[in-house]
Amino acid sequence: MAVLIEGPKWCGKTTTALFQAIDYFYANENTNLYFMRTVKSRDC
Repeated sequence: MAVLIEGPKWCGKTTTALFQAIDYFYANENTNLYFMRTVKSRDC
């Protein structure tokens, strides 16, 4: 499940989400980008 948290910069969105999350990953890390491309190509 994905959650969208909207708000102005520097108001604590990321910190709040990390404290509430059971699990998370950063989509901008190279290893995660490789994983997402691999999964996407298998789903097609």
